[in-house]
Amino acid sequence: MTRSLVEIRDVRVVADSPELVVATYTEWQHERGRRATVVLRRQGDGLGWLHLHETWMVNSDDNLEQAGGI
Repeated sequence: MTRSLVEIRDVRVVADSPELVVATYTEWQHERGRRATVVLRRQGDGLGWLHLHETWMVNSDDNLEQAGGI
């Protein structure tokens, strides 16, 4: 079985309240990246996932054009 390494980069908290935390980060696996925004709910001493949105990132003008970005 091949193991897959996932790297999390660029973590940033964009909003923080007594009930919720909103953060963004990039996730990299096999040289492909996606940008994520997560909403977390405070639960006791920890956090629980409430919502996650992920968008694949493209890294060249050709890919941008194919994705409708140009």
